[in-house]
Amino acid sequence: MKVVITATESAGEEVIDGGIAGLGIFRASGAISDHGTDTTYRKLTGPSDSVILLRYVTKGKKGTISYAVKIDTTRRPVRPRWRIWSATGAYKGLQGTGDESENAAYTVSTLTGRVWR
Repeated sequence: MKVVITATESAGEEVIDGGIAGLGIFRASGAISDHGTDTTYRKLTGPSDSVILLRYVTKGKKGTISYAVKIDTTRRPVRPRWRIWSATGAYKGLQGTGDESENAAYTVSTLTGRVWR
């Protein structure tokens, strides 16, 4: 089932140690429909810190969905991919994968993909 998740957050300092990189809101539509708060964590890893790992924790009215985005900056073209790594409440057991894109200021992140149980 198709899903689109959009997270909007304030642009803060560039975090590279796994700490909080942004706080904001999210809205999900398609296979799931919810909205609420979003906390984003950012870490660099890989050879020469070439891989950006973003962990999003979204808390909506129906439960929490946590997903990870992996961005390998050495690959061309760069293709950010996401996957759900945990879910609670009405979303317990939910799995999903897809592509991630961001606006130029990195304040709006959009995930498109598929979810299933």
